[in-house]
Amino acid sequence: MIASIHCILQYNVAMKRRAFVSVAGLGITAIGVTLIDFIDFDFFRPAYCKPEFMSHLCSNEGLRALGQEYLSLYPAERSCDLLITKLCGRPPGIESFSRKEIRSIRQRLKDAIKKDFFAGRTVILGGWVLSLTEARQCALFTLLDL
Repeated sequence: MIASIHCILQYNVAMKRRAFVSVAGLGITAIGVTLIDFIDFDFFRPAYCKPEFMSHLCSNEGLRALGQEYLSLYPAERSCDLLITKLCGRPPGIESFSRKEIRSIRQRLKDAIKKDFFAGRTVILGGWVLSLTEARQCALFTLLDL
């Protein structure tokens, strides 16, 4: 009896390499698909690339249209590096922004938008009254073609 159980267990436990790789691959895929909803992909896109508030009101095409209009009004700002410097306070370097810097940039951009409105630094684009910061974000979004 014990010999037959051992033989059955040995037969069921023995797995060919191809079967193991297939099962392991399916398991990793299942875990990845399950966790994909929990990953904040927006976090990894730099905070300055897309105006947060306007992206709720306009489609990407609408944001690009606003960006194009801004760039036609201010052609001297048709440079990604210049816009990033104006939005973030420093030019983009070889090193990327850290997670802490991205959080800080997001907050600074929100504060800058409020300050722009209070100081009267606004631009009318496509019938919208945008802060200068939001308009620059639309322009950068257009230039980066995200």
